[in-house]
Amino acid sequence: ADGVAALFSRLCHNVFSITSSRMLTNGYGVFPVCSFINHSCAANSIVSFVGSRIRVYAIFPIRKGWEVNISY
Repeated sequence: ADGVAALFSRLCHNVFSITSSRMLTNGYGVFPVCSFINHSCAANSIVSFVGSRIRVYAIFPIRKGWEVNISY
């Protein structure tokens, strides 16, 4: 049971809402590479979807050595 709870917790914390251009939720997905992107209240990137493909875009120039982060 502990393994199931741990897996469920990881899923809940690493899932992305797949939204339309009108910001309507079309579904949810786990995107392993994007799950490594940290959160910031002053994010320097955004997540966008083209169909079911995730894209990460910088919203301003990110200097070498800076961390890429998004707002959840």
